[in-house]
Amino acid sequence: MTDSDSDVAHGEGETETEIPLWSFRLGFGPFAPRRPNDANYAAYMRVKTRPPLGCTFREDYGFARLECRWPGPDRLAAVGRLVREIRTAFGLVGTDELGIERLGEWAPDDREWAECTVGQLLLMGTGRAEQLGYGLEDVLAFVRDAMAPPRPPRQAAGRSRPGEDDPKADDPEDDDVDEDDADEDGPDEDGPDEDDAAELGGPEPSSESRPEFRTAPVSGSDPIGGTPA
Repeated sequence: MTDSDSDVAHGEGETETEIPLWSFRLGFGPFAPRRPNDANYAAYMRVKTRPPLGCTFREDYGFARLECRWPGPDRLAAVGRLVREIRTAFGLVGTDELGIERLGEWAPDDREWAECTVGQLLLMGTGRAEQLGYGLEDVLAFVRDAMAPPRPPRQAAGRSRPGEDDPKADDPEDDDVDEDDADEDGPDEDGPDEDDAAELGGPEPSSESRPEFRTAPVSGSDPIGGTPA
């Protein structure tokens, strides 16, 4: 949810820039030191007793969280800036929950819910990557690879661009075959003509070699071709 209020920041030349405030809940995940015997428990107590500016510490039913109104150009940036503040100013890690329970679901039409889902997934992913020993550059390299722009369809792997590997590929002029090329390729589908027969080494067709066909005899006539008796 975006608040209607806005924060005013003064930049160079005494210009005023309105920075929107974003409301969200930032919870402490399983890696946060919430028990007295946990390592760095003192950092958790500092956040609990003196939370960051714009945040209120809440704890009920065993769920500890910060309810915040934090400035940023968008919700994701505001969440990231607050997490940075908690890590650098308080020394606390493990704030990786934004109140989303069903992370496998997705509803981009609900912008607030969708942004919190993306933020929580990123916080959980980076926190667990850190637990496994991955550094910032490792995670950034993974994100760059995962978000690499896809190739256009005609530049997909296994297919070359027209004119690169095959200069005749997709050339409409190749579809136009003149009559001379057709004769060079071989005999016509209807059979060899005189020129084709000469090229193939066979005899030229003559009227003597052609079979003679007769029509069926008329009733009462000589089948040999004579006149009736």
